[in-house]
Amino acid sequence: MAANPGRNGSCSSHASERSSACSSSNSSGSKNNTLSTRSSHDIYDLDDTKCGWLLKRSRVSKKWKKRWFALRRDELIYGHNSESLDKSIPLDGTDITDSVMDQKLFVFKLQPLNYNRTFFLQAENEADQLEWMSAICFAKAISHQTDKSKSCVLQ
Repeated sequence: MAANPGRNGSCSSHASERSSACSSSNSSGSKNNTLSTRSSHDIYDLDDTKCGWLLKRSRVSKKWKKRWFALRRDELIYGHNSESLDKSIPLDGTDITDSVMDQKLFVFKLQPLNYNRTFFLQAENEADQLEWMSAICFAKAISHQTDKSKSCVLQ
């Protein structure tokens, strides 16, 4: 599920690593977080501050599905793996709260403002849950650093 994304808590922590991003598997097929070179056709900015596996509760089937997430400025992007980040959750005005859903531990809820959807995400453990919630809160605050009225409180 969620994992340590790389050095200094970032997916691409140094300028020399701007051409790298998190990948999701190794040659044995097991899932882990490592750096790999991205192709030039990649449309995503590589200033990700956190990335890794989380479980996301499906809106339709209500099943928990493993998805790769990457935090990018004012949105949380996700997909089936690090190479297919085709969906996003806007963070502007999003409420972030600790939650209980389907009797699962380490769940948090994202409720974007003016967005008719609630996202439930599950981390592997409490430390990962707090890391994700803090990183999302920080990204949300940074995107509004000129607007002092926008504060972020983890609930």
